[in-house]
Formats: sequence, structure tokens, C-alpha cells
Amino acid sequence: MWQGFEGVVHGGIIAGLLDDAMWHALYHEHDLVTMTAQLTVRYRRPVPIDTLLNIYGTVTQFNRRIVHTKAWIESFGETLVTAEGVFMPPKEPPHD
Repeated sequence: MWQGFEGVVHGGIIAGLLDDAMWHALYHEHDLVTMTAQLTVRYRRPVPIDTLLNIYGTVTQFNRRIVHTKAWIESFGETLVTAEGVFMPPKEPPHD
């Protein structure tokens, strides 16, 4: 369903998962609503469908105007994909 090549998760889905992992790490650590300003993804190995994945995100540098983060996907102890992100708060508060 969300595969690129047969048996492999589509790269866009992977990028979205890593973006979310970094955003949630930032939000839960600092209670700050932000937007993605930059996202860099390094695909080290194919991410297979139907296998257990662990997705991690963390804040590496914080101030209220710009935040640097990183995230990665592991499967059985092997790092498959890594990402770095830069997040910034919106100039205007989010609308409901």
C-alpha cells in the first residue's frame, strides 16, 4: 500500500514519519508549536514492509526562534534511515 519498490516502504512515507518524530520530540520537550523549515533525509538501507520498526526523534539544539533536531529509523538494532530537521515557530499563531 505505501510501498515504492516491491516490499520497500515509499521514501516519502519515511520522510513524513521522521518529520513527525522530530516535531513530536520538540513539542513534548518544549511545548512549542513549530513548522518544518528544513528536512534532510539519508536513506542508508531499504526499509522493508511488514517488519518491526523503531522511530526515534530528539532535539539537538534549542532556542525559541530556531530548533535543530534529528531522527532515525531502526529495525532490530540496525539504523536504516537518518534525518536532520530545522523547525521554526510560525509568525502568526495557528488558526483553528
